[in-house]
Amino acid sequence: MGLEWENVGNWHIHGKDCMIYLLPRPKYCDRGNYLCSLISFDNFRYEIDDADLWPRIYFKFETAKEEVVLWLKTRKQFVPEQSKWTKGEGDYNGKCCDEQ
Repeated sequence: MGLEWENVGNWHIHGKDCMIYLLPRPKYCDRGNYLCSLISFDNFRYEIDDADLWPRIYFKFETAKEEVVLWLKTRKQFVPEQSKWTKGEGDYNGKCCDEQ
């Protein structure tokens, strides 16, 4: 198992046109402790390519959350007061934030 592994449960965050979820990997995985995956919708799905490197693997839970928020801000997907990490798998219905 990777250092600092902790079963933190599933988490998710919504961007303007996407949802990212974070899952703990099994304890026996030695390439990273947490898996982040992206679901994109609307026109934003056409902007995502191999250079974006999804899914992503992290060793530290807090680092994963911080890096994802920075990515959302860089891609102009961060929605103030609405893009917040929330415990649970989240609901994906192709809409974000206050549109749900």
